Amino acid sequence: MQNNNIRCPIHPENESVFFCQDESCKDKRIYCHDCQRENSHMANPYRHHPINQISLFLEESQIICQDLLQFIEESFQQILQFKSQLISSITMKYRITIQQFNNMEIQSQCQVIDALINSKNIIKTIRKNMDNPFNQILEKIQDSIRDLRLEEVTYLAQNNQQFQNLFNQSKQLFQSNQYDQALEIINQAISIMPRDVNALNLKGEILIKQNRFEDASQQFRLALIERRNVQSLNGLSECYMRLERTQEAIQLSFEVLGIDNQNQRAQTMVNQLIY
Repeated sequence: MQNNNIRCPIHPENESVFFCQDESCKDKRIYCHDCQRENSHMANPYRHHPINQISLFLEESQIICQDLLQFIEESFQQILQFKSQLISSITMKYRITIQQFNNMEIQSQCQVIDALINSKNIIKTIRKNMDNPFNQILEKIQDSIRDLRLEEVTYLAQNNQQFQNLFNQSKQLFQSNQYDQALEIINQAISIMPRDVNALNLKGEILIKQNRFEDASQQFRLALIERRNVQSLNGLSECYMRLERTQEAIQLSFEVLGIDNQNQRAQTMVNQLIY
């Protein structure tokens, strides 16, 4: 990044020369020679860097941010894995249907009744074991969100508005069956917010309409990396159906129905693939 791209916020007639990384700094972070002559940024001169190094600073900051996001993602993945294991174990032991019960031998039937009678204490223990730690985790997450103090951030407002305008425009074009134009606009929106789930999903839906199922599946997979959501699962399921990856399509549709058992798109997909 060249320094003539950035003007000094105190002396806008001047090109910026330095930026300050001193955490205790109360002055404008970007400044010029006139600022120096006015004794600005004198507290810690070793934390001042030439403005043409700001791109390196931004790249390093992105790496730090990505490391944190990866840590959060991996932590929650572990929680989800144990959640699935716990749900599976409870289901296997306690969710016994009449048909399953009738197909068992007498000894197994007695064991089922004994397990169900004693289940109340086990369930109470599980709830107690999970209640306090999860409340603590939720409180810590809420504290972390508050610590970010997003209400004080103004520099994203312009990008957010530009992104939203492009997203809305692309969505309108998509609904009007103008898929080429919709794709062009949503690509502009994604260039501003590359990890926005709604934008990735919309691009996937556009690509489906263009019969570009492999490309569409990539968009839905990217969205699912950010957040497990019904629209991405449905879209990826349709892509897999079109690509004749039937079992994967069925599995994804059943996952949707596990989240929303009234989901019409998933129900239609299951009916097409199974019945």
